[in-house]
Parts: sequence; structure tokens; C-alpha cells
Amino acid sequence: LINRRSRAKAPYVVLDDQAGAMLAIQHLYDLGHREIAYLAGPPGVETAEQRRLGVVQRCQELGLALPEDRVIACGFGGEGVEAAVERILSSDPPTAIAAASIVIAFAAAKALQARGLAIPRDISLIGYHDTPLAEFVTPGITTIEMPLTELARHAMNNILARANGAPISNEVISHPAPRLVLRHSTAPPKRG
Repeated sequence: LINRRSRAKAPYVVLDDQAGAMLAIQHLYDLGHREIAYLAGPPGVETAEQRRLGVVQRCQELGLALPEDRVIACGFGGEGVEAAVERILSSDPPTAIAAASIVIAFAAAKALQARGLAIPRDISLIGYHDTPLAEFVTPGITTIEMPLTELARHAMNNILARANGAPISNEVISHPAPRLVLRHSTAPPKRG
């Protein structure tokens, strides 16, 4: 399996989604954000669960409050993002939003801008999984780049090894580590 673990004990190669999510929260924290919301991926999807664990863990390590009403599940295709943004902004809005996927970040940017909020002046936004498209929207979305090439290479090597009768083991790709791709959607919070 590629980027999924299996209850059926099938061999897998996965990304270190927790580390990527932790890096996103660390970036926002380093900019000065202390009020962060998280647009999570769908419940029951392992990659979404791993990213959520990374967000929660880093927030705990940094002493950041992450109330349940600031963690809202959305579809990786952007489903539910509009309502999630509305809910997040309805009371005591955060200064930053982390998104569990780049598509969720795109949908969040659209929803925030439709409400007259400027990114990053009014609210910072960071996505997950880089794509060239993130550079061509306005503003360009800061993201976490995951080592997809390494994931594919390890998966292919495992397939070839398996075809040749060699045993294969489960792998979490942590090298190279997730990387922050800075664009224009994150900045220090504005001072009131």
C-alpha cells in the first residue's frame, strides 16, 4: 500500500504526516500566532488522522490551546470548508488557519476572501502538500512539501523486491523530512 496502513497487515510505505503537520503549526507559532484553527481531513482516513495527531501534539508541546470547536473535519476535495470557515469565524476568530490539504487551503482562501478578509493581513493560512498551483493563486499559499518522489521510489522498490521473492518491510518515509514552502499566505498576526 502507498501512503495507507492496512488493518489486513499488507505491507505499506507511508509519509511522515505527523511531522509535516507539526512543521505547519511550528511555522505559525514562530510567526507569533497563538490562536490557531485547524481544518482537518475526513475522520477515519489514516493520513488525515496522522496529520491531526501531529497538529494536536505540536500545539500541546507549545502550550497552545486548540479547542474542539477550532478543529473541524472537511473533505480532502474541499467539501465542508465553507461551513467550517463560517463556524471558525463566528466567535473569537483565530489569527491563523492550518489546512490538512492544499485543496482545503484553496477552499478556505476562497471562503475567507468572500467574507472580506485579506490573507495574510487579517488571517494567515497554511496548506499541506505542495503543488505548483499554490504559487499561482493570490496570495500564493504557504504549504508543507512532502517527499512524494521518495514515497514512490520506495514503493516501487518494494514491488520489485516482492516480485523477486524478497521480503519487504513497512516504511515511514522521514528522509528527506517534510519541508516548509514559504509563499505569501502567512505572516505575523496583526496587532490590535
